[in-house]
Amino acid sequence: MKKRNHNCFCAFCKSPRSVPRKKHVSLIHFLAVGSLTLFLMFSFPQLIDGRFIVLFALTMGLIEVGVQIRWRLSVACTRCGFDPVLYLKNHKAAADKVKRHLEAIDSSPLGRLSDLNLPKRKAPEKEKALAPSKVRGEVGTNVSKHV
Repeated sequence: MKKRNHNCFCAFCKSPRSVPRKKHVSLIHFLAVGSLTLFLMFSFPQLIDGRFIVLFALTMGLIEVGVQIRWRLSVACTRCGFDPVLYLKNHKAAADKVKRHLEAIDSSPLGRLSDLNLPKRKAPEKEKALAPSKVRGEVGTNVSKHV
């Protein structure tokens, strides 16, 4: 039998995590709801009709929503706040969510005790091009050797 959770690492802070494998309902859910519906239908003999099909469909819908919500809430990292599903849809929103989460951790007294292994930020190409040169001359100006 397969494990219920998948052990993995956060893509941002590299902390170990456990995420549920199931994103949708499985055959076990279907059989459990079907047997419960049949049990209720035969428990009340005067109520044997098509209403139990509606009950079955509504219950399966609620279980599907519950399984998806459980999976979606467990995907986001609890340590750094990184959400890979949001990152696939909108990079900027995912970065803002991580920033808000890290600011909330930084403002709490116990948050400073946590040991996050966050990646270092690389300087964009624009900032590298605007950096002052190391050539002799005045500070902060680009002096060409061929002048």
